[in-house]
Amino acid sequence: MIATVAFALGLSGAAAAGANLPPADAGVAMVEVLPAGAKPGGRGYPELAEAWWRWAFRKPDGMRPSQDPNGAHCHDGQPGDVWFLAGTSGTGPVERTCRVPEGRPLFLPVIAALEYSVPGRRRDCAALRTAAEAVADRMVVHRVELDGQPLEPVRSAPRDCFDAFADAQYDGLRPGIYAPAFTDGMWLLLPPLTPGRHRLVVDARQATDVAVRSRFDQQFTYLLEVGEAPPQESSEPSPDQGPDVFTL
Repeated sequence: MIATVAFALGLSGAAAAGANLPPADAGVAMVEVLPAGAKPGGRGYPELAEAWWRWAFRKPDGMRPSQDPNGAHCHDGQPGDVWFLAGTSGTGPVERTCRVPEGRPLFLPVIAALEYSVPGRRRDCAALRTAAEAVADRMVVHRVELDGQPLEPVRSAPRDCFDAFADAQYDGLRPGIYAPAFTDGMWLLLPPLTPGRHRLVVDARQATDVAVRSRFDQQFTYLLEVGEAPPQESSEPSPDQGPDVFTL
């Protein structure tokens, strides 16, 4: 069996808490995507991509960041040096509101594929890399904006394979059962945003036929409130938004 996962980062158009927030604060500073070699806090795109997937699979199905319908759990499991943003697995549009501490860089995928082994059909790192690269090589048409300013994502992949489920916190998952894994895709690493409200929008498509939506196609809107302390992590599951997109 072959396992492939694709994640979207929230999607515009769904009713959500905070959907009636005012637009981004006027006069916000222009922001540039950090380049491929940047390492704020000592970690760059390759290291953060691995950490992002471990964060994405930290909770069991029904409680994962990709299944948060409105941003209420965007603070769960955040590391101390960066702030991860997640989304859906292509199940439908989501608009999220998220409080982000001041001074924290943001990291998120625009389109990213994860290839990993499953019991009964092990693949080595070279095979996983080839499969992930094949997905990432597909032509992507995208619109990424922060407060109306266009942003250009960075194509990046780790240097080696890793265990995407290494930080999983649920029973019944044997260590290394889905290892190794490899990811490749387009990511955003943004410097800390100025305090206040910001609006982040992504619309990215890989489908060759514009009339057909691929599970890799992504749209999202994040309403970010920078400067306020986020709430404490919740142990309550998010409402079920359908399973992650696994091709097994």
